[in-house]
Amino acid sequence: MFDKPTRNHISIIAERLGAVIIFLLSIGYSQVFRSKTDIFKPSVWRELFQKAEEGQLYILFGGLALILLSIVIVIMSFLRWRKTFFFIKDNNFIYERRTINKRLTTLPIENIATVNAERNVFERLVGTAKVKIDINSASTAGKTDFVFILKADKAEQLKNELLAIKRKCLGDMYVEETSEAPARKKIVSFNYKEALRHKLMSLPVMNMLLSYSLILLAPMFTRNSDNIKKALISVGVILLYRLASVAWGTLNLGDYSVECDDTGVYISYGMMKKSAYNFGFEKINGLVIRRPLLARLFGYCSLEVAVVGMGNERNEVPLLCLMVKEAQAQEIIRQCVPGFIPEGEVYKYHKAGIIMALWVAVKRTVFSLPVLLFDINHKYFICGIVFVLSFITKFFEYISQSISYDGEKFMYTKGFFDRKTGILRFADVQRMRTRTNILIAGMNAANLNMTILSSGSFRSHSIGFFDAKHFDKIADLVVSHKDTSNDYYRK
Repeated sequence: MFDKPTRNHISIIAERLGAVIIFLLSIGYSQVFRSKTDIFKPSVWRELFQKAEEGQLYILFGGLALILLSIVIVIMSFLRWRKTFFFIKDNNFIYERRTINKRLTTLPIENIATVNAERNVFERLVGTAKVKIDINSASTAGKTDFVFILKADKAEQLKNELLAIKRKCLGDMYVEETSEAPARKKIVSFNYKEALRHKLMSLPVMNMLLSYSLILLAPMFTRNSDNIKKALISVGVILLYRLASVAWGTLNLGDYSVECDDTGVYISYGMMKKSAYNFGFEKINGLVIRRPLLARLFGYCSLEVAVVGMGNERNEVPLLCLMVKEAQAQEIIRQCVPGFIPEGEVYKYHKAGIIMALWVAVKRTVFSLPVLLFDINHKYFICGIVFVLSFITKFFEYISQSISYDGEKFMYTKGFFDRKTGILRFADVQRMRTRTNILIAGMNAANLNMTILSSGSFRSHSIGFFDAKHFDKIADLVVSHKDTSNDYYRK
């Protein structure tokens, strides 16, 4: 169907430039006319030219310039839309822009990492859908490489056709001449009540309590008693915003469904914004188990996977499951990502972390010293509070860290209140870096950072301070493993 040049749906112009154009037009119109009938009144034109004679040219020409700029932007966008095409030829995806700045991109379909579909509210109203194509590239791992907007049925056809050709190119035993897709198995699903539970349990409770406490306690250090009312209003506004965010997030996570077949994972969810993602097992480069404070209190956790090619948008974080009990989470890991089951002896933090916590507290206190120049109450107490809170938070952060590794994978845990466990395979590590400094050099300790091929939120993994001998062993294991980022099947 897509063997001939095909354009995006024309609504792509409104979706990409709508807000900008409306803003420019409204500003320009408000500068020139007061109402839609003013343009027909001679008195309005006399007033405009009188102001122009008085030197206030910006009122007339500024508004007209904004209106003209909006028209030019629309025309240029329309011409770019008419001259931009894509099509499929000989197992290659061709993207062509025939404007002054010509562009021709030929992408072998077998090199596509993921093909995902999405529909926001506007797209659902006009009957379109978005197709996102990501490739295996470290330089573009933090963004989506190609985005196309088509009628919903055509978008689904493009997605299915690309996936079918990719499976065929990679020798998928399940792809016959009919391109019949393998049977899928439902792993887990969540309704809107469970989505609300996930959003509530994901709240950063300690950060919220600390920030709200600082806002409410701040008036104590000033000499204006009315500031407490402003602080209460600020906290109330922030809470309302937080509740609205939870409600909106619940609507966009409801009806969450995770399915698997012999080739990969399929995720769909959302009411206000419909999203559907799929990725092969070979594209999964890491597993993250999150246990926020509220979730830990009730024995829940959520699973996220680092996927090659996924963009850096927050709604593109592949949640393998929302909040579930620990036992169910382990079962989902066994079904979907058995290669990330943690094994090996667990090693606790190094005491060098305590020294680094003290050093961080000193640095933050130094940055707070300018408060001494102001005429406020308890200013020395403020500096002391900065030191104590900085040391305590960093101290608990460091003593909660642990690592574990075997011959194939590496696991780290960090976070005292909101716990995070990351599991990486040595074959997926693109780079590892150990660092030390003069404070801990004599303690044979170092800090480790690992980088994998994934989106921005999963690319870098800071491990913490541990005995340097562990990092030497890990470095040998990383070097000894072959890079499998381009392998289709992993044993």
